[in-house]
Amino acid sequence: MFDNIFKRFKGGSQNNEPRGPSLAPAGATEVQPGGVLLAPRMGEVNRLASLAAVPDAHFSALYFGALEALAGFAQNLPLAENLSASILDAALQRAVGALSRRRGYLLPKGAASEIIAKKADLWTYAVFTAAILPALHEVLKHRVWLYDSAALEIGLWEPWRGSMVECAGWYSVADAGGTEEHHLPPYVVPMLADVVLPEEGLAWLWTDREVICHWLRTIAGDRKTANVLFEIVDPPQTKHGREPAIRLVSGNAEDTVDDAEASESRMVPEPIDLPRAKPKRNKKPSAGHDKFLLWLKAGFADGMLGVNKRGAEIHIVPEGLFLATPDIFKSFAGVKWNDALKAFLKLGLHVKNENNESPYFFYQLGGPSLSKGVVIADPKVVFGSEKLPEPHGLLHSEQST
Repeated sequence: MFDNIFKRFKGGSQNNEPRGPSLAPAGATEVQPGGVLLAPRMGEVNRLASLAAVPDAHFSALYFGALEALAGFAQNLPLAENLSASILDAALQRAVGALSRRRGYLLPKGAASEIIAKKADLWTYAVFTAAILPALHEVLKHRVWLYDSAALEIGLWEPWRGSMVECAGWYSVADAGGTEEHHLPPYVVPMLADVVLPEEGLAWLWTDREVICHWLRTIAGDRKTANVLFEIVDPPQTKHGREPAIRLVSGNAEDTVDDAEASESRMVPEPIDLPRAKPKRNKKPSAGHDKFLLWLKAGFADGMLGVNKRGAEIHIVPEGLFLATPDIFKSFAGVKWNDALKAFLKLGLHVKNENNESPYFFYQLGGPSLSKGVVIADPKVVFGSEKLPEPHGLLHSEQST
């Protein structure tokens, strides 16, 4: 039914294919794109698509987009309380259960039928996202060590900076589950919601004050102010350990009904009219997670990038580490080299030329012409603890651009 949404799995998308073989760090797992991780779980995804009952385009953008981001974030990390079960599988099962129960509720409570119909899809999306976001809290219970694609150690993962997909090639669990006293409280989840949810989805949730209030309390695990959304996502257990029967909840009455009756009783929703997302706030870049720097480290480690050699794009100079520009950025990003250069400069690792207040220095690299480049003040950003080569005896020019 929803094959057109997931067709990129049939032919193998460039963005969703697993990385090629590489030297794996001991005990590490390869970081996989979210789409690759979801491919063997398409049965649950298709079930969610059926339960959401929205147009394919909206499911692809709002629901599948969130699932793909969540998969990339959670990878195959296990539940802290059950190391044989994955966080991702638990999130999918939780979402299926929540959307199944959603069919027994007419929301918002006490509203007129036309309002219920108009807001049906928004409430359904609130249920879905509130069901999958607790997975972020589960991820935070682990301490995860990262390595780049060349198996070089990056360090401890800082989840609030973004997904492992964006910054690493391998990962290992340094402390599975950690200790309970070091677990972060569930109310950190709203702080990480934008790591997973599409901007349009967040903007849509914020269009309704009642929805966003219920939603924030639910994803923060606030049981003291438990509301109808919390009840759907995390229903109370009966004394026999079973969930109560689905109830058709309206403004006037609550009746226990079976699944079929609940589905038939739900109002037909109006077409979705999504708001435009506001421009995303620029997050402070992190040198530890910058793809260009990771590429430099890997290139130095495997000998692909020469240093202090004729024709090389990297040289040790008195000011620090000279990167021939734009040559080195073209080698990294091709036609998008200027974007890579701008991203690097935002890190603030470069030395500013005191003579012209620009980021560029000029050196004569064995030929008659001058080579332009940016200089990293601390070469250890790339070389780590390795012994640094001696600076080149190159002709330093004070010429400006």
